[in-house]
Amino acid sequence: MKTKWLKKLFIFFFFSVSCVYADVPPGFEVYFNNPTGTQDANSPGLDFRFKQYVDAASDTEIYAAFFDINNTTVTAALNSALNRGCTVYLIVSRTNSDIPSDVFGFNIPVLQQIKIRYEKASPSGLMHNKFCVLKDSSVWTGSWNTTENCTFKNNNNVVIMRSTSIAKIYENEFNEMFPRPSTTTTAGVFGSHKTLITNNGKTEYINGVKVKIYFSPYSSPMRTNTAIINEIKGNNQITGALEKINFCHFSFSSDDIRESLLFAMQKGVSVCGVLDMTSADNNEEYVALRAAGAAVSFNTNVKSVTYKLHHKFAVIDPFTAKARVITGSHNWSESANEQNDENTVIIYSTGIAKLFYEEFQRLYSRAGPVTTYSKKAIENVAVYPSPASDRTNIGFELSSSVNSVEITIYNVTGTPIKEILPDFVPGIYNEVVWNCDNDAGEKVASGLYIAKIKAVTPDKTVFKTEKFAVLKVAK
Repeated sequence: MKTKWLKKLFIFFFFSVSCVYADVPPGFEVYFNNPTGTQDANSPGLDFRFKQYVDAASDTEIYAAFFDINNTTVTAALNSALNRGCTVYLIVSRTNSDIPSDVFGFNIPVLQQIKIRYEKASPSGLMHNKFCVLKDSSVWTGSWNTTENCTFKNNNNVVIMRSTSIAKIYENEFNEMFPRPSTTTTAGVFGSHKTLITNNGKTEYINGVKVKIYFSPYSSPMRTNTAIINEIKGNNQITGALEKINFCHFSFSSDDIRESLLFAMQKGVSVCGVLDMTSADNNEEYVALRAAGAAVSFNTNVKSVTYKLHHKFAVIDPFTAKARVITGSHNWSESANEQNDENTVIIYSTGIAKLFYEEFQRLYSRAGPVTTYSKKAIENVAVYPSPASDRTNIGFELSSSVNSVEITIYNVTGTPIKEILPDFVPGIYNEVVWNCDNDAGEKVASGLYIAKIKAVTPDKTVFKTEKFAVLKVAK
């Protein structure tokens, strides 16, 4: 059987993107990691980029708010900043750190002098930020938690903005959560208890490049999801997407953002996306977008189903004068919008958009091409559960004109391991059980797999592919 087409699907584009892209405007730096499981194939990695960022500070204040922290390069950099005369303040989510020893354990340098606050946004929310401010100088933000997993296993992005005014905005947000005698607040507040609404929805410029800044869960002048929807759909002040929207998101469960994407598609905008495999089960946004013709796929970071696509970014109209990037800590979810402490930046820059678009293409090609949704032969393809253990269901709806169906299962190298000639009924939804075995009846190993469904009608042959995972559980 010819498998050349599928093997091309798994070609990895391990090009280095750790250097600053030539078209990125002055005042910005953009970095991505290329995790392999034990290291970052990009050199230097994000943790060393953070060290370089912090090492530039001396005799100043550093404000860091991270959902989680355990990377030793990061903790060593913060300790080194202390030794240079910096004052360091750190907020970590209480979800991860009830007591300091939970984070700064036996094998991690203890940040004994750093002022640490462990907080939760609300009873149901998270302090989910990932930013660091050098006072009156610059801001580091993006999707990257300062952890070993986010450095070496999960796909992430970082943006550095060198701007006194933007640093002050982030400093004000930090001070509301971590009050000190020198600040105007007397008690730290998180989540819906925050009141500094003048800090939200600011627009600043760095060397002529427009940057919009939003913090969740403020509702004035608007919530973050509303700002994102405005960028997609447009309004009286904003031109919405005109050509294409490309996104990579760890979690996508916002019906409102989904509807804005569908609205854009009705106007002829191309929508493509990559989601993490952990959000595959019962993902209504994925199903609705695929049904409308969006090229959306799941990515498991290939190496293992335990590695994550942790990005939270979208690129709108790259290669145009109105190109912009939406990134930060904010997943496209109602929790991020209404409960969590989050930050989002919208950067209007063709150069930065191009760099994020290339990252999208790298991950999209790794996830595999998605064929255009077709109601003529096959639709509503799903493999569930995923990850599977001993068996999984391959579901698909057939048109009444289909007269034969074949299913082939491929492993991550593109080798066919199982051929199935299922019983089926045209015109309805069909399910086929696969017992996670190969043609020899042997159980397959944990890993990433592709189900390729071939449906033949009197006038054409149609193929659909669906990516899924098998994860063996030790007994």
